[in-house]
Amino acid sequence: MGRMYTTHFKDVAVTAPQDLFEVLGATDSLTVVHRVLLTQSTETGDAAEEMLKLTTNRGVGSVTSGSGGSTHTPQAVHDGDVAFGGTVEINN
Repeated sequence: MGRMYTTHFKDVAVTAPQDLFEVLGATDSLTVVHRVLLTQSTETGDAAEEMLKLTTNRGVGSVTSGSGGSTHTPQAVHDGDVAFGGTVEINN
């Protein structure tokens, strides 16, 4: 198995449609997403409780990135691995 990296964000109020994560793999390698874990902390029975839809999209070829959010540096799961060669944007 190749190198593995992890990235995250927390305590963000999502109030508009957005890309939670955007992963752009390095041009000279293959990038595989092994798992996505999303949780929320709204209390059950809260007046603002919602059931929200999530959609996953896979872009192939030329894809236009959003203009908001921020870039996040993925961390290697195993000590000594090189830095991730692609780009990860969060809340874009």
